[in-house]
Amino acid sequence: MQEQKPASQMARMKRQLCFFVTRTMLMSFLVLVGSMTLFPAGRTNAQGAQLTNSSSIMNAAVYDVTRGRYYTYNAKNWFVTGSSMKVPIMLTFLDMIERQGRAPSSYEMWLLTTMIENSNNDSASALYYGEIGGAVGVASYLHRIGISGLYPNPHAWGWSVITPWTMVNLLTLLYKGRILTANDRHLAVYLMEHVEADQRVGVGDTAPPGAVVAMKDGWVPGPDGLWEMNSSGIVMDGAEVYIIAVYTKDDPSLGAGQNLVRQICSMVASHLL
Repeated sequence: MQEQKPASQMARMKRQLCFFVTRTMLMSFLVLVGSMTLFPAGRTNAQGAQLTNSSSIMNAAVYDVTRGRYYTYNAKNWFVTGSSMKVPIMLTFLDMIERQGRAPSSYEMWLLTTMIENSNNDSASALYYGEIGGAVGVASYLHRIGISGLYPNPHAWGWSVITPWTMVNLLTLLYKGRILTANDRHLAVYLMEHVEADQRVGVGDTAPPGAVVAMKDGWVPGPDGLWEMNSSGIVMDGAEVYIIAVYTKDDPSLGAGQNLVRQICSMVASHLL
C-alpha cells in the first residue's frame, strides 16, 4: 500500500514541481547567449513547438538588464512589424526634430500620442509619409544609431519586416540613454507606458502588479487569413528590469497569436521577476 502524505506536504511538493517544470521549460526554450551552457537547437525547437497547438511560428529575444544576460529563441528570423513599427517611427521623428533644434508642435504631439497610446494608424501614416521621409528616413536613422535588422516598407509601414533581436536592441538603446536627449527619451517611454488597455496584450498584461511597463503591440492579418502578432517592451519592477520582444506568424486567429505571446511573456516574467 502506498504511503499517504499529509495534504500540506502534498501541496508544497506540487508547488515545487510546478516551479521546477516552469523554470525548466523556460530555460530549455530560451537559449542563454554567452553562457557555457547552450541548449541544442533541436531541443529548443522541439520545446517551442510544444508551446502551441497551432501551426504558429514564434521567435523571441530577452535582455535581462539586471544580470546582463541575453536569451533568444530563433531571434534572427523575420516578422511583419504591424504596429510595432510605430516605435521606430516615433524615435525617428524625435531624432529629426532634435536635429532641427525644436520641440514637437501641438499637432505633432497629438500625432505621437495617438499613434503610441491609442495605436492610431492614420497618425502613424501622417508622421511616416508626411514628416520623417518614410522608409528612407527610418532606414537612415537606424543606420546612424547602428541598428540593423529592420527593413521599412516604403508603401505600407505596417508591412515592414523586423527581427525580435532588432527590437530588443532598439529598446535597449532607448532605455540606456544612448539615443535622443533625456527629455525626448522620457517622452518616448512615457507614451509607451500609457498605451490603452486593449493595446497591452502580452508584455503588459502578464507583468506582475506594480511593475512599470513601456511597450507596444502589433498585429496584422495576412492575405491567407493567418495572423501576425507581436508584443515588445521594457519591464521595470524595482531593481529588476528586462527588455523583451516576442513575434509570431501563421497564427490561425488573432486570439491564438495573443494567447501564444501571453504564454511566452508570462513564462519570462515568472522567471525574471
